[in-house]
Amino acid sequence: MRNPTEIGELGDQRADFNRLYREGATIQVLGEVIPIHVEMLTEVVLPTGQVVACDPSYGDTIPFVQHVPPGRYPVSIALIRHPQRGNRPLAARLHLAEGEVVEWKMALQEGQDAVTLKPGEEFCYGVDAGVGCFMDVSAARLNADLLDHDDGSYWMGLADKLFTSNNGLWMNHVVDAATGANMVVFASGWGDGCYTTFEGWSADRRLLCLLTDFGLHDG
Repeated sequence: MRNPTEIGELGDQRADFNRLYREGATIQVLGEVIPIHVEMLTEVVLPTGQVVACDPSYGDTIPFVQHVPPGRYPVSIALIRHPQRGNRPLAARLHLAEGEVVEWKMALQEGQDAVTLKPGEEFCYGVDAGVGCFMDVSAARLNADLLDHDDGSYWMGLADKLFTSNNGLWMNHVVDAATGANMVVFASGWGDGCYTTFEGWSADRRLLCLLTDFGLHDG
């Protein structure tokens, strides 16, 4: 098991994340202007309120510094239906509270400091399996333990479940039946890469959401 957190490069422009979640808005991807669709998935159960975003095949267990009240929170994806490359998520969002986001800040893990980044750099999580997820740290630790002792059947079972769930776009997998802690897994844009999660804040300093950007947009 390794820590997949990396430092990646920002593009010259960052998409307007609020616009990504306006049904029927358009975005330019690979030179084509394509409508955005918003799809609500399911709820992620957070018994501790400590959120992990990662490729679940890595077994990452490091939560973000910013905790949330324990509970159940909706997850959604903003996606495009590309004429050649099919349905692809632009971003995945963990909805924490109602309101309008006026500021986006990079979500950080313990030991990360945004001031140490060079211009154009960002902290991101690596993806090798073509998927990302949101889950509680308690689910992440159980998942990591299962991966550590996996003979191949555990992860292959999850991959098969994703392939046959919701057209391969996403799945809900309960990791801990006792608490209901689950992982909400979704396809990561074009697939493998390094993807950054952002905090969305309201004008009155409430944390409204976490959003992972899959970087498909041209700008």
